[in-house]
Parts: sequence; C-alpha cells; structure tokens
Amino acid sequence: MFSTSAIERPLRLLLIDATGNSEGWEWDVSGRLMSVLGKRGLVLAEKQVIAITSVSDLAVHAPSLGAASCVVLFCPGDDVDVWHWLTTNVNGPKLAVVCQWGDHGGLLAEAVLKAPDAWAPIAVAPDSAVAPREGALFLLKFLTELNLHSDDRMTGRMAWFAWTKANELLKRRRMTARFRLRT
Repeated sequence: MFSTSAIERPLRLLLIDATGNSEGWEWDVSGRLMSVLGKRGLVLAEKQVIAITSVSDLAVHAPSLGAASCVVLFCPGDDVDVWHWLTTNVNGPKLAVVCQWGDHGGLLAEAVLKAPDAWAPIAVAPDSAVAPREGALFLLKFLTELNLHSDDRMTGRMAWFAWTKANELLKRRRMTARFRLRT
C-alpha cells in the first residue's frame, strides 16, 4: 500500500450517531464505544457522542466538526442523507469512518468510498451487514491502532495498517462483517 493520502493533523475523534436510536440499542453502543476510546487515550472533539434524529441537528455542531480530524458516523441501513450533508458542509481533510447497522445495500458504502478527496482523503465503510458487536470491535481496533501509530499526521499507509489489523481481528473471532478502505 503506497498511498500518498495524508491528513496533516493529529487524530481528534468525533462520533455522530444518526440512527435515531430506532431499535433502542444504538445510542448505548455508540456511547460505550466513545467511553472506551476515551479511556484508551484517544483525543475526542466532543466528550459525548453527537446523537441526532434529523440531519438539520448537525449544523449546531459545526465547531466540533471543524475541530475533528476523524469523523465516525453510525447510521441505519443505506441512509445517505447525513453523509451528503457532511460532504457538502464539512471542510477537510478528515478521516471518514462509517458504521452502518442493519441491511447493507451498498449505496452508502459506495457514496463514502467515492467521496471527494478534499473532504475525506481516507475513508472506511462496511462491505457487508454489520452487527453491533462486530462494528464496535472493528472500530475499537481500527481507531486504537491508528492512534497508536500516528502522532501529528495520519497517512494512508497508517490507515491501511490499522484497517488490516481490525479486519484480521474480526476474522479471528469468526465474525462475518467486513469493511473497505479508500486511501
């Protein structure tokens, strides 16, 4: 992997949960993940997950979006509305990570992996249906590895390494979820 993509900022994480907590467990999963990432020393742009029920709720969080160098988005199914809002309203470069719960039609993953390089030169999206435990485990491993191996910048090579480690962890645990990476 000889990607020239780089984000010349230290990892500063922002989690956005756009699920609306429709199944009743989504906000709990994202909140627990945020807590564990904070305990592992990742720098957070917000102390809590930004839990939204409407795309219009994001405008209030513009300062946090500007401060973050990595935006993790939790969303249900193939809902691309929040992704389109981020693409239109957030200035990059940022690492974009999407964890899509439930059905996987591929529409959201394709939108993420074909995003303009200016906003998200490095992006991760699911390549299959993702169960909560699988998604949380992948994200925990991916973001922890990336934090461990990046100081003042994140490169495509570092993202590839972290992505590989996270996918291997899922395979070792016999989990079926898979994520794709664009650098």
